[in-house]
Amino acid sequence: MPRSLSKPLKVVGAVFCVLSPFLTHFLLVDHAGTVGAATAALLLCQGVLIGGTIGARLDRPLRIPAIAAILTGTAVLALFHLRDGLVLSAGAPHAAIYLGLLGIFSLSLAADREPIVTYFARTIHGELSPEIEDYTRKVTWLWCGVFALQLAGSALLLALAPIAWWSIFVNILNLPLIATVMLGERLTRPLWVADPPREYLRDFLRMPQLLRQGLKKPGAQAL
Repeated sequence: MPRSLSKPLKVVGAVFCVLSPFLTHFLLVDHAGTVGAATAALLLCQGVLIGGTIGARLDRPLRIPAIAAILTGTAVLALFHLRDGLVLSAGAPHAAIYLGLLGIFSLSLAADREPIVTYFARTIHGELSPEIEDYTRKVTWLWCGVFALQLAGSALLLALAPIAWWSIFVNILNLPLIATVMLGERLTRPLWVADPPREYLRDFLRMPQLLRQGLKKPGAQAL
């Protein structure tokens, strides 16, 4: 892909990722059923984005079949199962992301590994006191609970509540709930440890990159 197009496409993709949950929620609660074409278009755009994202991370022999399977499945949903397609396009990524995070965070709590929040704190702030190491282990447990509650909440609402309630939880409140936990932990930290370390916005923005680097580490300290 030409470099002149790469950056604009990334910006468009990022904007679409931000707007997609809100569009999905609006279309799911459209009881009049007057926006079928918009639903189909949204599903197709989501399929292209997911297919491109997954394809970029696969080796060449698997890349084309994986993209073709995703696009074919998306086309079938767009043609024959609009509502179920919207539920799947919102619910599947939500479940996959939180299952993955729950697995990564919980495995990092094993005896021969470094808890992921401890790893973040040590990478950002340097050497940590035993008190901070113990606290960051507990915060890693906290995040395991948050991810598990996200999965349980989605499953229970999908099974027992109106689809609009589930959609609000998954599409609208998803990121605000995570941000609330992050802010709450940050504000209450002085209650649990003396002279707590402080992070800034740039540190939070680095965490996905730090996570990828940590997962690549060999040996006992791998996350």
